[in-house]
Amino acid sequence: MSLYGIRNRPDFVNYVSSLNGTRQGSNKHATTNKRYYSSIDAEIYFGDFYIDEITNIAYTIQQNAMPLYGYNSYVYDEMAIGSRIINGQFTINFTKSNYLSELLQKLESSTVQLLGEKVSKDDDGEETDVIAGQSSAPNHSNNKSESNNSYTSTNYEGIRQSKRPLWFTGFDIDVMFGRASSLSAKTEHVMLEGVYLVSSMLNLDQNGQPVSETYTFIARDVRNISI
Repeated sequence: MSLYGIRNRPDFVNYVSSLNGTRQGSNKHATTNKRYYSSIDAEIYFGDFYIDEITNIAYTIQQNAMPLYGYNSYVYDEMAIGSRIINGQFTINFTKSNYLSELLQKLESSTVQLLGEKVSKDDDGEETDVIAGQSSAPNHSNNKSESNNSYTSTNYEGIRQSKRPLWFTGFDIDVMFGRASSLSAKTEHVMLEGVYLVSSMLNLDQNGQPVSETYTFIARDVRNISI
């Protein structure tokens, strides 16, 4: 029986044929068996806290770029790469009114553990990368590192609620795909760093679906990690 028979193929793995490309001098990218992921293969963490009520998450990255033209040029001569920003949203099932507020309080009192490396700031406010070492599995316990993930200069703790913003806690979102297995020796992570909430919406309709809350956010940067 063929190795690639229907009954012998694991889930979410495509069939890779042995045919060579016909374009002369062409190269192949990721020619081995690929591992595809579904929503049941993904776990989402806010900081070091696993979020079991989240139902979906989506984000977009906007990278500004401007073409620069020289004298009498019909096509651009150089591309000026500018700033970037990440906008996204996620939806959680409504279980209690202060579900996310309690989580943000925990994130405010704890510190964020980045995978692979952590970002701290020196006395001038500039970022410095400190290599923290990589492990074979992500550590999602509540271990504290030396710095938190706040990019605000104001300490809002101790200020009464009517005089402070609703959301002032920055955190990281870690979307983790799969576990290390015979198909893939590594676990894939998409890290959204410096996430701040900007709006929320309560979703209630008559179709019988669970009541949910949708939050929009902005993030400072995105990082892809395989460990």
